[in-house]
Amino acid sequence: MVSTISLPGDLPWLKAQWREQRQKPDLLIGAGRAVQWAMLRTRWHLGGKAVVLMKPSLPLCMFDLILLPEHDRAPNRSNIFRTTGMLSPVMAGEKDHCKGVIMLGGVNKHFHWDDDAVAEQVTTLTAAMPQVHWQISDSPRTPATLKEKLSLPDNASLVHWRDTPDGWLSGELATSNYVWVSADSASMLYEALSHGGRVGAIELLPVKEQNKLVRGLGLLFDKGLLGRSSHGSLELQKINDITLSEHTRCAQWIVDKWFARV
Repeated sequence: MVSTISLPGDLPWLKAQWREQRQKPDLLIGAGRAVQWAMLRTRWHLGGKAVVLMKPSLPLCMFDLILLPEHDRAPNRSNIFRTTGMLSPVMAGEKDHCKGVIMLGGVNKHFHWDDDAVAEQVTTLTAAMPQVHWQISDSPRTPATLKEKLSLPDNASLVHWRDTPDGWLSGELATSNYVWVSADSASMLYEALSHGGRVGAIELLPVKEQNKLVRGLGLLFDKGLLGRSSHGSLELQKINDITLSEHTRCAQWIVDKWFARV
């Protein structure tokens, strides 16, 4: 049985569980600063293993397991399990070799956003594969001025994020064989890689030569998992067609470590 708790709204219910001790959880899984103390207090009252899906703000030794992206800096500890990027939701689907999606981020603190440079790359990348129909999705961070700069070929269309229904992006990632993501959108990059297909990064100039997002991109490039916009069409680049399945790998480690039958 799985119980989903949202804080701070469900805190009164959680405190009642602490008092009544009706729940006896095996695993406590959470992400975000707001849940960390609540997880530890729940473990103290009710038992279970505390698993946090991020680098915690509290001392690392306080948690039973930390699932940590490899680009986050932390000491080597027995309770840290390194992952390739963030864990991402996955929707099953059959790949269509005539479908592509481009996901654009926007202004952020890690990369310089340049409307002209992004628009030029999008136009070049979509025109390079005329046999593919591209859907280009912006995001809340995308400057409104970008739309004016885009000059799209006939095989590409712009989809405003406000006009998409819930689950639209996951559905497109599940069925699109080609995906480009602007370099600032780290979570979208890892989600795209978790859905398979051929994925590339629309390159942006970093604000600093070294930050965790730049490190993460570098690791993906080094592993051959990610294409580069400066290298041209995705179908011509040498990319390891490996679908990330980090959520499965983490779950299997937990089962083997704590719940495997002897």
